[in-house]
Amino acid sequence: MIPRQADDQTRFPNEIFYTCSSAGYQWDVSNGNMRYVDISPTIVNSFSERGYDCQCPIGKSTLGAGCFYPSPPFLQIPSCVVRMVTPTVLAEARNFFDCPTLEGAELENQEGNGCSIIGSHWEQRVFAGEIMSPVSTEKLVNTYVSRVSLAVFEDSGWYKPDMSAADPVVKGVHWGYKQGCSFATGKCLDNDTPVSKVFCSDPNAISCSLDRKSVKSCEIGSAYESLPAVYSYTSTNRLGGSPEMDYCPHFAIGLSNRVCTNTTSITSPYTNVNFMREVFSSQSRCFLSTLHADAPRIGGGSYVAPSENFTTERPVCYHVECAADTLSYSLKVADLATNSMLTSLGTCFSAGQTLTMQGGGGSVTCADPAEVCSDITAKHTLAGQSTSSTSSTSSTSTTELTESTSSGTTTTTTAISTGGDGGSTQSTQSTATSSMSMSSTASSSSTSTSGNGGNTDSTSSRGSTTSAEEFETVGSAKQSWLKISLMLSGFWMHLV
Repeated sequence: MIPRQADDQTRFPNEIFYTCSSAGYQWDVSNGNMRYVDISPTIVNSFSERGYDCQCPIGKSTLGAGCFYPSPPFLQIPSCVVRMVTPTVLAEARNFFDCPTLEGAELENQEGNGCSIIGSHWEQRVFAGEIMSPVSTEKLVNTYVSRVSLAVFEDSGWYKPDMSAADPVVKGVHWGYKQGCSFATGKCLDNDTPVSKVFCSDPNAISCSLDRKSVKSCEIGSAYESLPAVYSYTSTNRLGGSPEMDYCPHFAIGLSNRVCTNTTSITSPYTNVNFMREVFSSQSRCFLSTLHADAPRIGGGSYVAPSENFTTERPVCYHVECAADTLSYSLKVADLATNSMLTSLGTCFSAGQTLTMQGGGGSVTCADPAEVCSDITAKHTLAGQSTSSTSSTSSTSTTELTESTSSGTTTTTTAISTGGDGGSTQSTQSTATSSMSMSSTASSSSTSTSGNGGNTDSTSSRGSTTSAEEFETVGSAKQSWLKISLMLSGFWMHLV
């Protein structure tokens, strides 16, 4: 723990005051409105990764020119990779990412106005969706509380959290969970190759959402003439739009007409002929598939599925029925002959297993049953929720199949694909207020500061929103609890 000054309990030894704004910064000035204490290497530390060379006084007394970036020319370029390295946080971060050599839980280095030396939230690039990530830029999965965040309470020495109260997390569903050391420490893409399925390099790429309830497209911008080495992800110099995400291109744009659980969604790749036998229902989920078959034509004959249009897997929706033990699920597709029944393809027991359809071509690739059938209902209890969202939807483009020739009972057809997954796109950015319950050895109540529960949308001003909230613990009276942002932002300045 860091001792206070003997003559002034509000001050720390070697504490430095400074000013920082869009106009610039002044370091070590008596009239500074910001203060800093180096708490490395026992609480946080900096690391040389992904091309970053830390210019901030973390583990050293000097301040380099690149530490602050209050007024960047076009891209924010922080200089440090900083991790929280306290014992429980270290152990939980290693377990979360399944990386035994990981040296701590990474803190966000691009929050606020570029004037912070140590961030007060987890790094968005690796912890997106966690309650203490700085910004909620898309509905990747419902906000959750991880054991990594509860570990901050444990290591403070003030609280004894119940780790079993952390929300359930599932590999493949929750961003970064069990994704390995390359995900936790490396670049999101290297020469167009993504380190995980959540990242992308092709502006036309589409994929299943993490919860497998919809289809998302790649959020990636126009090419830059040149980029700094830390942002060299693609051969075309393209980036995503979120600084907190380190500008990593990722599947973030929801396709409003490709939602598996919405019965008004349109089929792919043709909007009026269901060659891939898609099903849209509350029990439908997204899978990668090349499955296709001819479709019956009203009045007799068939629309012929052009096999050359189904050689590459695309995300499509099928009906799922999970086994009672959640270790497998049956996959059902539309039966176009009856137009109201479903046809069973078979049972999925493992990821990568493929199912085919009699009389059809291609196959469906099964997802891990855990991704499809696990109960990920949050354990933490909300005592009020606030949301904000912005969306943009392009006009819907409908492409119908056109007949060319007819012979006997079969009609040979040609058509133009809708491109990608066709139709309209919707980019939805939302924030959600979440809370947690935990046991405490302290008797005093505390003010709460929101993390992902108080995130700001990336389309508006950046940084976290601070609020006082009351949290309700399961089976007990309402109590006011300290949320983790206070632990992270206040942690640095209130250790005794």
